[in-house]
Amino acid sequence: MIASCVVASAALGWFWRRQIGRELRWDGECWWLGVPGQPLEQGGDDARLQVRLDAQRWMLLWFTAPGEPRGTWLWAQASADPARWHLLRCALYLPQSSTDRARLRDADAERA
Repeated sequence: MIASCVVASAALGWFWRRQIGRELRWDGECWWLGVPGQPLEQGGDDARLQVRLDAQRWMLLWFTAPGEPRGTWLWAQASADPARWHLLRCALYLPQSSTDRARLRDADAERA
């Protein structure tokens, strides 16, 4: 039992150290995810960002980019950028825009 805990802890530590710092950006319409210093970003019109766990000062987010087979887990915490933490929370909990509602309504109409 103890050996299992040690192996699991070592695997988790190895996984955590391999993680790349990423930058999440909201342009008012779409979510974008990139690595600081690199011009290539994932995201765009169909990118989705979901809050999976919210503990006020940190959040666990799930980012899904269009055309990508898998999503990306993101860990966000207030201490990383205290000046913009409130702005991130507002953008995450902002009601859908009218263009999103129209796109969803059109997709529902096509399914019917």
